Amino acid sequence: MSARSNANRFSRRRFLTVTAGALGATAASAILPGCAPQATPAPPTPTAAEAATPTPAPAATPTPAAPTATPTAAVEMSDFGVPYPPDAAPKELQYHLGAATQAGTGWKAMDFYEAVYARGPFADHFAEPLVRLTKDFELAPGTAEHWEVSEDGTTWTFYLEKGLMWSDGNEVTADDYVATFRYAADPKHAFDFTWYWMGVIKNFTECCQGSVPLEQLGVRVGADKYQFVVETEEPTPYLPAMMLYSWPLSAKGLEKYGSGIYNTNPATCISSGPFILEEWTPDRRVSLKANPKYTGKLRPLINRKVAKVVSGG
Repeated sequence: MSARSNANRFSRRRFLTVTAGALGATAASAILPGCAPQATPAPPTPTAAEAATPTPAPAATPTPAAPTATPTAAVEMSDFGVPYPPDAAPKELQYHLGAATQAGTGWKAMDFYEAVYARGPFADHFAEPLVRLTKDFELAPGTAEHWEVSEDGTTWTFYLEKGLMWSDGNEVTADDYVATFRYAADPKHAFDFTWYWMGVIKNFTECCQGSVPLEQLGVRVGADKYQFVVETEEPTPYLPAMMLYSWPLSAKGLEKYGSGIYNTNPATCISSGPFILEEWTPDRRVSLKANPKYTGKLRPLINRKVAKVVSGG
């Protein structure tokens, strides 16, 4: 190969090497930390004619119109007058549907003091007890706003909230509780839960046996119709807790119908609780609906409770 050819090859190799090195240095200065970027050339200085030419002002940006206020939708209310959350299902879908088996129960009542072991589904919704439990199992007022005990620990007075109403227009008073406890101790009634109060309420055992008249049972109206007084056989500090089971029957209802069976008929049902009987067909369906005359504090969102009755296991 000639010397001229070798010189040409050397020149091309050197050119490519130098060019590659320059490109690599430029790339490194752009991406590696600590490398200074290449200087950007200054823009050309405008001529006198160009400087004298006025720069047009930018077009004015139109101000957006204020948003139109969206009318607030009416808040849907439960049958108890409680507002539903915005994302709640329609009112007609706010009900409790369950299944219940009748096998071996022989339902005949919807109230504790009529028959504990023969109550139908959704029982004890037609009245409210003297006391309640909180979520932490602490005792709290129910229909009794407060209570007190005598110095000897045997006489308890429960002060009822005023203005609680039965659906027949009568007010809930101490008379209802007295009538209910006497009904429970009446030997003609054959209450199936008498053991609970035996040895606790004064003369309860004797009344159940028929050896003492019901008028001598240790329950009575106090200084006024809102005071329910209970006398015990001996000091019983846990009596208020026992009153979790104190749903009253209506004194007027017991007087008129002779028993608590009146609450198994929608036409005669008397309720001071949040629900009232809608249908009683023990072999097929039991249904409760919102009590429109409820005046208590526990107004639920659920408007109806329906139990479908099934047979077998």
